[in-house]
Amino acid sequence: MSWRKTWHKRPRLASADLRNVAQWQDYISIRFGASQRLDLNPFSGGKHGQRHRTDVQIHLNEAQALRIADLFTLVKALNDVRKAGASPNRPVKTIDVDEFLRSVVIGPSSWQTLLKQGQVLARQRDEAFGYAHRAYLIPALASRLSASGDQAALADLIASETLAIDLIGRALLAAQAHASGLRNVFKQLWRRRRPRDETISEDVIDSVPRVSVGEMASLSFASAVNASLIWNDHFGDTTKVGYFYLHEFAIFGGRLARGEPAPLTEELAQYIQAERLSAGADDVTRREAYLNIMPAHHAFLAIWNQIDTVYGREAFAGEVRDCIVSGETRTLRIRGFSA
Repeated sequence: MSWRKTWHKRPRLASADLRNVAQWQDYISIRFGASQRLDLNPFSGGKHGQRHRTDVQIHLNEAQALRIADLFTLVKALNDVRKAGASPNRPVKTIDVDEFLRSVVIGPSSWQTLLKQGQVLARQRDEAFGYAHRAYLIPALASRLSASGDQAALADLIASETLAIDLIGRALLAAQAHASGLRNVFKQLWRRRRPRDETISEDVIDSVPRVSVGEMASLSFASAVNASLIWNDHFGDTTKVGYFYLHEFAIFGGRLARGEPAPLTEELAQYIQAERLSAGADDVTRREAYLNIMPAHHAFLAIWNQIDTVYGREAFAGEVRDCIVSGETRTLRIRGFSA
């Protein structure tokens, strides 16, 4: 069967909060990327054990595993510092990584399983990075801070990693709900039934746990997953709120801050230039019509400031201009670390 014929028209989706107030033309017109065969796994991804997972779920799972491995390294470094400063008569109690993971959201696997997976991924990442840029990664940072006895800096890094692990875990739950909703939709199509747009909205939008625009940008920054692929109602029309490119910018900024090669495409450069020179937040009419413009702009500024810290404002602005003029993708990377 041709499942594309079953669609008749592209669905217009809106969250429950908007369906009774928004104009039809403001709904999001979505094109689902399904495979030819509509079975239990009707979109990109793979089978892990008996579970089908999307590419987004697989990527988030690996990102959380890697963060847990880095957290384990930081906690070990902090314990080493505390032991070195303890007196023989008053031994220091060792901190267990479990203390930091009790209150965070973990994906479908246990943190112990994720730790083993993450340690393998961390070794692969560290080997691929090269010496100069490897020094920006958590294992090298932990080693330097442990040698200098800087407990405060280690504690700050532990807090940051713990927050990232929790955010990625919450995104995993949302991605799972999103994938389940999509499967419900495609199963109906397989039976030659076209669900109403409201039904599709309930499955792929309303079923997904909510987070703020700022949290979505933080997720994209930390995991290199575009959050608008999970929260479809925050995919958006770039003439209204440029959610998709906001999260692409967050992914770019996260890669750059971690010392990774960060591709800058012409489309992303144009978004950055437009948001800097003619931000939607400056347009009162648009601000009143689209309430998320301000949170999105604040997230943009936070990412811009991060890039300013690691790359330099003027240097990066020049890269953006050159990318737009040439029309070619540029790969940026912060300078190699020098002690």
